Amino acid sequence: MISGRPCDAPLVESDTLRPMLPTKFLALPFVLLFAVGCDSTSTTNDDAVSKAAAKKQEEQAATDKRIAAKKAERLAKDKAKEDAIVAKQAAVDAICVLPEKLPKKLDKACDEVSTAHDAFMVRLYSEKPETIEKWTAGKTMQLSMTVAQCKKAGSLEVAACQAHALTQAGAEIKKELPAIFRTCIEKFGTPPEPAPK
Repeated sequence: MISGRPCDAPLVESDTLRPMLPTKFLALPFVLLFAVGCDSTSTTNDDAVSKAAAKKQEEQAATDKRIAAKKAERLAKDKAKEDAIVAKQAAVDAICVLPEKLPKKLDKACDEVSTAHDAFMVRLYSEKPETIEKWTAGKTMQLSMTVAQCKKAGSLEVAACQAHALTQAGAEIKKELPAIFRTCIEKFGTPPEPAPK
């Protein structure tokens, strides 16, 4: 075998001119080129994949941060609302106490609640003329309901508490009128008897 060709192969003129290198050495540049090319493509693909993954992680981290910030903001708002409710109830509890002197008769005590209710509305809503107008127009009926509820409670202590609380209430709890009435009833009223089973 001469120059890497079989013995029975015809001799071609170009075969004699070709250097005597083994075929495996001729294939080496192609293998190296292919290997470098594959590595280059693989590295490029790996870089693209890792960049995409990094970008996705950054986006996820930013999303998680926004969600955490919104959750913290919502929790802070909820806490502020709860604190405001607790503070208002504490202010209501502070004024819903018995005065030093209790009235002797329920009718007189309920009339004092009615007078205190009217004074409460006028004092705390004086900066809102439209509210005072509505109050003045409907106060006769509202105050008669206040007296009726007072008499229904049937307690001098409840009536005295309500009249005292309405007189002491400040602007910070002007919207807590139902809570004032309810708190006095809960503190000093007779609990209703349970329904028969």
